[in-house]
Amino acid sequence: MKTKTPLILSLMLLLPACGQTPLIHAGADAITVSSEPSGASIYVMGKKITETPAVIDLSAVYPVTYAQELQSDYGRITLKHEGCEDRIITVSSGMMSNGLKVKLDCVTAKEPQVAAPASTAAQRLEELQVLKAKGLLSEEEYQTIRNRILDSL
Repeated sequence: MKTKTPLILSLMLLLPACGQTPLIHAGADAITVSSEPSGASIYVMGKKITETPAVIDLSAVYPVTYAQELQSDYGRITLKHEGCEDRIITVSSGMMSNGLKVKLDCVTAKEPQVAAPASTAAQRLEELQVLKAKGLLSEEEYQTIRNRILDSL
């Protein structure tokens, strides 16, 4: 009689992939951390250890010994990303099995708007110069808008 063990084992390995559950995940002694946007710096006990996505060893989050001034960081993960607000998350038991997925609050840079468009490129350039002189535009913003006006000629 033939055994169907290899087929059953193959199906068991594929089953998690069908449910979009990762085949490799953090164990009971680690936590999977991901962020949107990805690439956020992960700080544990006041030190940057890696960037998202990552698997973090819980012994780093819950160290046996640590400096007294780091007590507020104990059991917490901080995510930092340029242009986003820092997020401090207290690790819970649910996160250990489900992982930590964080959507960061990020500010999208808005392109500066020049006041009502002037009738000629020369007038628009003069208005742009006034805005820059008043400190309302950075050098980079000034150059971007200036180039756009000149390109429209």
